[in-house]
Amino acid sequence: MQPSDDIRQARAVEELPPEAERLLGAWDDLRAGRPAPDRQDLDLGQLGSILPSLFIAEQMGPGRGLAWRLAGTAVCNLYRRELTGTGLLDDWPAFERGVIERFLHGVTHAHRQAAFRLRLRTDRGQSILADMLALPLIPRTGRTQVLGGLFPGVDPQLRFYGAITDMEVQSARFLKPSNLKAATNPPLQARRKFHVIAGGLGLN
Repeated sequence: MQPSDDIRQARAVEELPPEAERLLGAWDDLRAGRPAPDRQDLDLGQLGSILPSLFIAEQMGPGRGLAWRLAGTAVCNLYRRELTGTGLLDDWPAFERGVIERFLHGVTHAHRQAAFRLRLRTDRGQSILADMLALPLIPRTGRTQVLGGLFPGVDPQLRFYGAITDMEVQSARFLKPSNLKAATNPPLQARRKFHVIAGGLGLN
């Protein structure tokens, strides 16, 4: 790999897809300077074209993991099954699940914003790259929820498969203030080959 390839790869990890930028900008507008917006402030209908790619996850109970409280049609279609009410990370391998849980803990307990680059594999041997954004959302009662978006870069030939059979985390990071400033412009409409952005696991 040439040095220029390394630069392009690092830049691609830092960038968010347009749909994730739109979600981040809408979330930042809703919180109005607070650590996180209230759940009642969220009007999913205002998010238009990205609504099918959004989800809300919440803690299933003390000592238990997160569950899909709401999952958009595009998210369910990607997994090829109904997700609402099931465990968010039930099907993930142990290593990847541990990584995602640590970052989501930063989202729910420190009100940080996390971004993931994922590789999903299908039962037909296909590989799908997807970006996932996870943002804190405060309900009227109970623990902080996760407002998220799952945005795959799906080639038309990948439409024909029966299930996702394996998942891999390619990168995970907490967003910086510069990401939030940039996101205010959009309108409100091998498994161990894993890369953690420097400072990513610090929760303070």
